[in-house]
Amino acid sequence: MRDERTLKLEEEYVTLRKQGLQPKEIARHFKVCDTTMYKAVRRIAEATGLTTDFLLARPNAEHHQYARAIELAKPVDVAGLREQCQTIAAQMEQAIAKVKTTVVEQEKVAQIIQIGEENV
Repeated sequence: MRDERTLKLEEEYVTLRKQGLQPKEIARHFKVCDTTMYKAVRRIAEATGLTTDFLLARPNAEHHQYARAIELAKPVDVAGLREQCQTIAAQMEQAIAKVKTTVVEQEKVAQIIQIGEENV
């Protein structure tokens, strides 16, 4: 489980990069170690579809592609993402329970059919 500083870093990383802060400066801002910051960047990349290299790259003033891509990246709604994952997990548990029930019912039907065939 990530602590509040890491969650806040994940939510604000892209915005701070747009403001010109470098990744290590962002880590210092949230008082997290570099490793924690890099792990957070990996999670941001997975959520946004951007690469970690891209999120960590130093933008060249001559190239505007970096700024445009950062603008297209959406901030990560960590709480919403967590809620969606919990909902999906609950739905999966319900589906698994239904499949198990169906399998048991089908096994009972097969046994009844087999008994009926043996008695004929």
